[in-house]
Amino acid sequence: MNVRRNFVIAFLLLLLFSCKRSSCTDETGIHVSELLLITAGKQSYEYCELLRKAVKNDKASIKTLSLLEFNDAAGYDHGSVIVDLILLIGEENYVDAVKEANSKEKSTIEAYIDVGLEYGNNPDFKSQSLNSAFPTLAKVLQSR
Repeated sequence: MNVRRNFVIAFLLLLLFSCKRSSCTDETGIHVSELLLITAGKQSYEYCELLRKAVKNDKASIKTLSLLEFNDAAGYDHGSVIVDLILLIGEENYVDAVKEANSKEKSTIEAYIDVGLEYGNNPDFKSQSLNSAFPTLAKVLQSR
């Protein structure tokens, strides 16, 4: 009886947790992978909150989101989110938010965008470089 009850409780919590996570994608219009959300949670990043503010063009949130540190596959997913964010808010708005980044921060942002372009969800950008996809941003990031 206890095993059955625990199973039902675990299933309901999993269902509730899954619904909460998918709302990040639903609310922002940007696909956020489960892996990225789990990794962000482990690092105590308020990823969905930052992304919600970033899509509303909150400059501080855009910069903070762009500079979160992820390794391995989560970093690729994060890069895809950054590219989708740029496409959603516009290159000029993104540039305005990150133009004051220091050299190391610019390098980090450039690396995420490079992998986001190559491995992201948008097939129109898979063969493009940062310079061809976002020329204004490329100039800002490469001016170190």
